[in-house]
Amino acid sequence: MTITWHGLGCFRLQADGATLITDPLFSATGLRGPRLNVNLITVSDPTAAAKLDVGSGSPAPLFITGPGEYEAGGILVEGTAVPPFGKTTCYRIIADGLKIIAIGALSGILKAEDVAALTGGDILLIPVGGGPVLSAAQAASLISVLEPRVVIPCYYKIPGLTLKLDPLDKFCKEIGVCPNVELPKYKIARKDLPASEMQVVVLQKA
Repeated sequence: MTITWHGLGCFRLQADGATLITDPLFSATGLRGPRLNVNLITVSDPTAAAKLDVGSGSPAPLFITGPGEYEAGGILVEGTAVPPFGKTTCYRIIADGLKIIAIGALSGILKAEDVAALTGGDILLIPVGGGPVLSAAQAASLISVLEPRVVIPCYYKIPGLTLKLDPLDKFCKEIGVCPNVELPKYKIARKDLPASEMQVVVLQKA
């Protein structure tokens, strides 16, 4: 599995034989997103779905905007709705023997039943910038409940972004384990997951 970050909640997950993109970017964000010639696209915020042009690749990607179970190219996706927060959908993505939890544009603490649906993940993609999404403190609290083996923060202030968000430093001070080096991509196999202590991975914007 190779994970690339394009800003906000937009990640490209390249698995063996298939590719998925989470929360594609649109022009109003000030950021340029990746090409959407992929197998699956997940969207956590239903209001953003209408603004996206998913392209006309062949075959067309599976476009996922809500709860349910989906599969394409060997990638399994399970969507869980969290209605108190703008009908946000969080996703569990299973590929290459890894379980990735994509929190998406979540703006508040989850209920117990929603948290239960998202436990057991190996890698957590979580917003940390406050404003319309989780704050650094809220993200740290949710991480302590979900107990992933790897955390990749997203939705924080970067150059060119029009959305007002807190910088990553605020989350790093809250959680206390951020690395000093940003990676251009994160390549991971199940056998390479940290065995004991949780690892935070910070990615450069592609």
